[in-house]
Amino acid sequence: MKHRNGIIILFIIMATFGCKPDPLEYARPDNLAGTIYQQLESMGNFTYYLQALDQTAYKEPLVKGGSWTVFAPTDEAFEAYMTVEGISSIESISPEKILDIVEYSIIIDGWNTTTLTYFPNRFI
Repeated sequence: MKHRNGIIILFIIMATFGCKPDPLEYARPDNLAGTIYQQLESMGNFTYYLQALDQTAYKEPLVKGGSWTVFAPTDEAFEAYMTVEGISSIESISPEKILDIVEYSIIIDGWNTTTLTYFPNRFI
């Protein structure tokens, strides 16, 4: 009976203190170029998109990093949209429309050209 209690206590101690994840296993690799938000800033032709992104809750995850695919419209695309819609500035676009633009441009998870090419076939 004493041995059984000792084994149970040992098991509880091992289960409580022995299972710690390695923080380096989940750390951001040093060789990555930066977060998506930083990359868009450095490219210089996504200022309208970044202004739109700043108005939504999606900014924080894109600033912190993670696995995202973003189809960000360029400043040229925003200017063309605003011209067609008769809008003079990004501030004139409704918050609902800004949210629509941002939500439709972000996909959770990392995608590459191969997965995007075969995307429709995955769900058929």
